[in-house]
Amino acid sequence: MQFNGNDYKDRPGCSNICLDDDILDPSLLANLAPELSELKNSGSVWSAISDLDPKLLPHQRKALDFLWKNLAGSIQVEGMDNSNVSTGGCVIAHTPGSGKTLLLISFLVSYMKAHPRSRPLVLTPKAAIHTWKREFEKWGISLPLHVFHHANRSGKPLGAMDSKLRSLLNNFHRPTWTNMRLMDSLDKLFKWHAHPSVLLMTYSSFLGMTKQDSKVRNRYREFIAEVLMNNPGLLILDEGHNPRSNKSKLRKLLMKVKTEFRILLSGTAFQNNFEEYFNTLCLARPRFIGDIMSELVPERKRETVGRRAKHQEAVARRAFVEKVGQKIESDNKHIRSDGISLLNKLTRGFIDSFEGAKLINLPGIHVYTVFMKPTDIQEEMLAKVTMPKLGSSRFPLEVELLITIGSIHPWLIKTTKAVSTFFSPAEVKKVERYKRDFAAGCKAKFVIDLLHKSSFRGERVLIFCHNVSPITFLVKLIEMVFGWRLGEEVLVLQGDQELPVRSDVMDKFNGDSAGKRKVLIASTTACAEGISLTGASRLVMLDSEWNHSKTRQAIARAFRRGQERTVYVYLLVASGTWEEEKYNSNRRKAWMSKMVFLGRYVDDSSQNRVTDIDDEVLKELADEDHTGTFHMIVKQD
Repeated sequence: MQFNGNDYKDRPGCSNICLDDDILDPSLLANLAPELSELKNSGSVWSAISDLDPKLLPHQRKALDFLWKNLAGSIQVEGMDNSNVSTGGCVIAHTPGSGKTLLLISFLVSYMKAHPRSRPLVLTPKAAIHTWKREFEKWGISLPLHVFHHANRSGKPLGAMDSKLRSLLNNFHRPTWTNMRLMDSLDKLFKWHAHPSVLLMTYSSFLGMTKQDSKVRNRYREFIAEVLMNNPGLLILDEGHNPRSNKSKLRKLLMKVKTEFRILLSGTAFQNNFEEYFNTLCLARPRFIGDIMSELVPERKRETVGRRAKHQEAVARRAFVEKVGQKIESDNKHIRSDGISLLNKLTRGFIDSFEGAKLINLPGIHVYTVFMKPTDIQEEMLAKVTMPKLGSSRFPLEVELLITIGSIHPWLIKTTKAVSTFFSPAEVKKVERYKRDFAAGCKAKFVIDLLHKSSFRGERVLIFCHNVSPITFLVKLIEMVFGWRLGEEVLVLQGDQELPVRSDVMDKFNGDSAGKRKVLIASTTACAEGISLTGASRLVMLDSEWNHSKTRQAIARAFRRGQERTVYVYLLVASGTWEEEKYNSNRRKAWMSKMVFLGRYVDDSSQNRVTDIDDEVLKELADEDHTGTFHMIVKQD
């Protein structure tokens, strides 16, 4: 395939350059039955990973068999490429923290030895890039990993570069950072095509490189987009539940990647509703759309032939929601069971589930929901923002934000743009007086008291919070109370941090053998997936979540392989506020998700009001609560 730079020929200092070596083979997809090189005489793919095999747990070994059967037809060499065996995309639905990355690395090593030209493309959230790189290093993987991501304009993305591309870059008198990044990207693509290797990208990088921009045309960028859309022989979607919306530009592009061989990894595949779940399953297995049409609405399949793929997908989605989802959501137990049976039939064979509670090598976990009575100043403030507005049946977003951060500490309302809409200057001035009083906020006081007791016991605390202003506020509050400094005893993980910064923070927290680090405050949105924070044994969720999976994913940052202590989790809910509604919605979604995950009807998980607290730290906090702040403590079963 030719790669020419005629679009740059009119720029000063640039010449007309053409790289016409046949490095990239456009016929890859038509030639996706490669020779079985090292495995021809071995009989089974397990011989290809003899060094990794002992490190795999039973559920990972079972899942590796499952992957081979879905993508190649068999784990036995003689059974591969059998035209009578149905192969295609699949889902690894293992609970968060159960070792999906090691599983996939083991699969990739074995798969690349049998299919050296399959060119796997791994897409992952930004936060998980560090995890993938570290896992490759940790297990001594010799398979090259090309990381298609660049830090920032002050970073140095260029390493050892192909001589032709280096020559091309030298034609620019003063190469911009954008040009350097582009050449580095091309270099990694060339290496990925020329030799058996893995290409690792963030979802945001993939979207940025493949989306069409009618205003700016760049032939190099268009070439990269063409390669990424047409040439992967295997597409791996880490935390693949994220691009699940019908309107997601990322999902639309991923559906167009020209390979049926896909692996979607998710510990929480069912997120909010069955429409999103359908979208997730289709992302893993595009032909699921046709399967649904044939099984649920065969009378409409013929009429959609020749129509746009978007139309057929919409028909299949509606049928799935009406004939599967609505049954499972029914209040009738028998109808719900029928819906689950139908779902199992439709997804049989391409979803491998594993419930992490079976991980016998992990210490225990205790999850408490602490309903907290707001302080007097919080109640006064929350009463103003929770008053219903005329003509509205739900809270506007700015009110939701005010309730969320005001439930942590009343001073935080000052950090929002909507504060002047709901509060007079005198009321805002009144709140200012409480800025340095951590006891003025029920959740802020809980955090300070927990840090005091945890630090005394030599335990580290992980705090998750959605918004930036509470993170900044807590950092200053902790410094004021304990004298702990940011970057030393106190660490922060936020979405605006570049990967090297995040990596350094995680290493400091997890690798602290001297007991210097006390607390890590992390953004729920940016850091609740794909990373390991096993340095913490106490975890606080400051905000109530609409989506149960956010809570579950956050908990799994600490409760995962590598954890050596029992993990205690505290979900904080402001009693008598809109947060209780979110909490109840979260529980119902978690119940639905569990039935989908297990493939059978289960009773709503019991949550018992605690009378005898078996967590020593929480018991001390409750015993010392002389103001009645702990309205109720519930322990999840």
